[in-house]
Amino acid sequence: RKKTLIFAATKDHGKDIVQILKEEFDALGQPVDNDAIALIVGDTHKRKNLLKCFKNEHYPSIVVTVDLLTTGIDVPSICNLIFMRRVNSRILYDQMIGRATRKCDEIGKEVFKIYDAVGVTEIMAKENVMKPVAPVVTKKFVDLNEEIKLLEDDYLVQTKVDRIIAKMQRKVRSLNQDQLDKFETLSGEKTATDFGLRIKELTTTAAKNFVSENQALWEFLDREKEK
Repeated sequence: RKKTLIFAATKDHGKDIVQILKEEFDALGQPVDNDAIALIVGDTHKRKNLLKCFKNEHYPSIVVTVDLLTTGIDVPSICNLIFMRRVNSRILYDQMIGRATRKCDEIGKEVFKIYDAVGVTEIMAKENVMKPVAPVVTKKFVDLNEEIKLLEDDYLVQTKVDRIIAKMQRKVRSLNQDQLDKFETLSGEKTATDFGLRIKELTTTAAKNFVSENQALWEFLDREKEK
């Protein structure tokens, strides 16, 4: 009755994991019921019923997901978390871990286990150590841009890129029309959302270089006063 939750990288990846698990159980001479292992993502048929069964019924006992079950689900009997995807956010990682932290006296649960196939726990441990003790000071765009040039670790680069995009979107919401026209000229996009999406489509290295190359845009955002 101990439940297992597996985090896959994509829906197709999740389908592969489900199939491989069933094949492996067969190879061990322990074929499983077809309902024992399930993929639950946003467009899964009868998703709510499956989630209810995952919490209250014996099957499914192993669920594979991508992002759907990172928050907002309470299944105290989850005893195993398996990471088969990277995570670029400490907050999201903590939420994912939180899926298994509930006590479950019904099954005598005292601990839960993490199986990490992609090194995400090591990365997050590094990120946690690097958290500043002093209060966070609001940094300028140009400061963040200079910092990203010095980073080599892909996770830290992606974290910095995400921070710049979020800060940019907040700043642009406060600009007047003339300032927005200037933003469009410098960024080549009509909105901050479009500019952010263009960055997110790039590889980590390409995103780092692209951000660094847009010094004029960051200087403009630092210079312009809110409306």
